[in-house]
Amino acid sequence: MTKTEAVASLRAHGFHAFEREWALGETIGVASEPDAAHDGITVHGRVLYLVRRNDLWFVEESRLIPAEPYRSKCMTLDAAVDHARSLLSQPPGSL
Repeated sequence: MTKTEAVASLRAHGFHAFEREWALGETIGVASEPDAAHDGITVHGRVLYLVRRNDLWFVEESRLIPAEPYRSKCMTLDAAVDHARSLLSQPPGSL
């Protein structure tokens, strides 16, 4: 699976997904349904990042409560996409 295919797959399952190159490096962002919109800014309750390290990927979520971030073990991109879909299908705080 390519990054473009991963984004398309996540979008097909109803998530907001996008590719990004930034401080974390090569990533795919995936967010739950928006919780609110204010002045043209959409706020998502949960955002996960699929982060590439060499040829493997891991899923990361920064959270305020609890204060500890979540990071999966490294996996293939296909497995990371499946894992992200599963995580976003669970209630917040269940990681």
